Amino acid sequence: MPLASRATRKPSGVDAEPQGPSNADRSWSSISSRRAATQMKPSMRFLYSILLPRYLSSEDAKEVRAFKFVGEDRSLLYNYVLSPLCEVIIQWVPEWVHPNVLTLCGLLCNVISHLIVFWYCPSLTEPCPAWVWALTGIMVIAYSFFDNLDGKQARRLGLSSPLGLLIDHGCDSINVVVSIFSTAALFQYGAGLRTLAMLFMTSTQFFFATWDEYYRGEFILPYINGPNEGIFVVATVYLLSSLMSDYSSFWHVKETLPFIGGSFQRCDITLVLMLFSAILITLNHVYGVYSHLTKFGFGSQQKRMNTRTHDLHHAFSTAAPYCVGVVLACLWVTFSPEGVAAQHPRLTIWFIGILFSYTVAMIQVAHVCDGDLAPSHWPCIVPVMIIACNCVLGLLSPDNRPPIHEPFLLVFVSTFALLSWLSMVISVLRDISEALSVSMWTVPLKVQASCRSGKKLTVE
Repeated sequence: MPLASRATRKPSGVDAEPQGPSNADRSWSSISSRRAATQMKPSMRFLYSILLPRYLSSEDAKEVRAFKFVGEDRSLLYNYVLSPLCEVIIQWVPEWVHPNVLTLCGLLCNVISHLIVFWYCPSLTEPCPAWVWALTGIMVIAYSFFDNLDGKQARRLGLSSPLGLLIDHGCDSINVVVSIFSTAALFQYGAGLRTLAMLFMTSTQFFFATWDEYYRGEFILPYINGPNEGIFVVATVYLLSSLMSDYSSFWHVKETLPFIGGSFQRCDITLVLMLFSAILITLNHVYGVYSHLTKFGFGSQQKRMNTRTHDLHHAFSTAAPYCVGVVLACLWVTFSPEGVAAQHPRLTIWFIGILFSYTVAMIQVAHVCDGDLAPSHWPCIVPVMIIACNCVLGLLSPDNRPPIHEPFLLVFVSTFALLSWLSMVISVLRDISEALSVSMWTVPLKVQASCRSGKKLTVE
């Protein structure tokens, strides 16, 4: 569904970068994809339009070309350690390596460790060899470096664009899900609410950060944040666990928390700390949007502040589907008549994770297209509602059996969610690549030559 309801915002900022080659420098990949589509038979063209529909209208394409990213990373770790290191490392990266390839390499690091952990810990309760956690910690650090190198490579080559922003945020959303699996396996949470709670506490921070960026028009990371300090804390936990003779016993020792009281296992103390962090960060984003829309959201100052004319009702209505989905998913996992989460823990988490990734991707697309963010555009709530209704009917039936076998329904809706996600990702990346006339994965030869000569290709 193409985005509509064009706002008057024309974002600009000191951190904006050139938005890719001009029409004269049109990439071969975007030309060939359109040429292939027009040369299809009518029946194949119809099928192509159904499976990979157009997400961007001609107006959306204009807004994408006008988009300029406004953001700042105030992290102490980033500014004083990571960024200087990456400035040195980037000089060793060949100019023919596209920034988006570096982004995918970062995601691949965590996917590799995820698959290894899955092999040794399929149900999230089995112990893993020490080397697995050492490798996982190293891969997390590598991911962090790749996540910083891609932006520096883009600026080095003059290839910064909304396309790279979407790919970067999309990979980050997948990494959230992958990281939850590894952490849950380390703490041996197994299937159930603890793993689900960890997923939602992490994804909620990501969701509201993206939601905040849409309404305020800028992406500001605080002095201590998850993408920098948080990642290195997680990596340190993995590396320290790999050095322990019995990490399982260590994380399950009970401790008493100050001011709270009670006896908690060390792995559960981590959950408590994550909960406080998630609440504070989420409330900060909500308050930021509230104060921003209250101050600038009504009146002529709106255009001057480069933000959208939205009221508070619209802002909170767009966050409602995600919040409802979180509640329904928790109720489903808790009261499932057939205990489907215990039978298929990884599929359950991946199903919810795909819906989360789809949701934040749609917010990002609306952001770069300057489009209206309508809750009706989000199908993420529908699969969860279907599963929840099936669960309720099962609980109300005399034999406590749902109308549809829950594992079968989970496989069905997960497949549907995955195919919908793939269709959206491929279509959006194709449309934006064509709108900007840039290649997603290859660096133009003249850009490589310009980089080798010490000049940055500047394109208006």
